[in-house]
Amino acid sequence: MTKNLQDLYDFYRQTNPSPGKIKSATAFLIHCCKALNLSNPDDITEEIYEEIPGAIDKLYKYSESQAIQDKSILAEMIGRYGPRNGWEKVLDILLNDVDENLCQFTLQSLEYYGCENPEMIYPYVERYLKSTNPLMVHIASRIFVGMLCTAHSEFIQDKIRKIVELGDIKAITALKNNMESTLKQRRHADKTGLCKTYFDWLDENTPKLD
Repeated sequence: MTKNLQDLYDFYRQTNPSPGKIKSATAFLIHCCKALNLSNPDDITEEIYEEIPGAIDKLYKYSESQAIQDKSILAEMIGRYGPRNGWEKVLDILLNDVDENLCQFTLQSLEYYGCENPEMIYPYVERYLKSTNPLMVHIASRIFVGMLCTAHSEFIQDKIRKIVELGDIKAITALKNNMESTLKQRRHADKTGLCKTYFDWLDENTPKLD
């Protein structure tokens, strides 16, 4: 359980990010303390988590790219830890940022945690499968497929059946496209065989792709 920003950073480091990502995360902690006028990241507790994105924006009001970079590393740290212990509120802020690329990156960051904890991530996937933004639909379906192709797939299998029962053509099409793409990419091996099984099942039970 994280009690402050330092704890989130420490957890992130345990997930083996690249040296460059660690360097960026370390710099982010310094920037965040400066933005919130606090001495160290231990002082950034749950009561003020929601202030972080806005404080970063104010700190870099003349450097939007730096603000996006800092908020992106925060999104990745939360994506590794999961939307819990107060960080889910920050996640929602980042998912609704004015920068569309940041929103997309934030959603994609949830795949890491979702592959081990699909129940926690599925509400976000479900929300964005219904989005009017095609890129967010694509990312949500890609996370969905990623969660299916793991040992924790029973929960996701049930969700696929429900999507088909509801006749959600947009979500079905996005899922089929991403399953097909996953099956074609050798580096994304279908370790459980479920992608192939469900792609065939979807293809037989839903409208054909153009």
